[in-house]
Amino acid sequence: IVAAPLLAGGYQPVRAQAYGLLFFCAALYTAERVRAGDRRWLAVWLALFPLWVNLHASCVLAFVVFGLLWLERPSWRIAGLLAGMAALLFVNPYGSAYVTFLLRAVPKARPLIDEWHPVWTSEMLAPVLLACAVFLYALAARRLRAEWTTAALVALLAIEAILHRKMIPFFAFAWLAYVPSWMEKT
Repeated sequence: IVAAPLLAGGYQPVRAQAYGLLFFCAALYTAERVRAGDRRWLAVWLALFPLWVNLHASCVLAFVVFGLLWLERPSWRIAGLLAGMAALLFVNPYGSAYVTFLLRAVPKARPLIDEWHPVWTSEMLAPVLLACAVFLYALAARRLRAEWTTAALVALLAIEAILHRKMIPFFAFAWLAYVPSWMEKT
């Protein structure tokens, strides 16, 4: 119920970001399968990643997900996955120009585009703050030492959701993936 209003904005209107949300969820699922010891998903992910690269610039979030996974469980397999993903960024119709575009576009300010404004300029402030409060409560109550990388991911996306309304659905999916199970154990 907490995440439902946060998800709604990701599907209105239907656009390429919906693919980004789908692949972000696939990245979260793959990371969880790898945590469970099923390394076959690394190959599946490498096969899927070029699709995300060619559909939406949110593909950079995969580096956050798997970079945090590598920090949690340093291994040559995950490092190889990250290197493979970096190479696959060039598998697009624009070649290296797309990578240059990503490096410029991701940190770029977009003051004239409404969805890139901070959450306090919209009606989404209360739902985002509620989700953040539940997350912080779960974090404090459970002292998530073993799950610090997933907590870091949710925290990073919470900050992004507060600063850029366009990131609210990504925060919502990360929140849905982790926070309810943490709350259940409080």
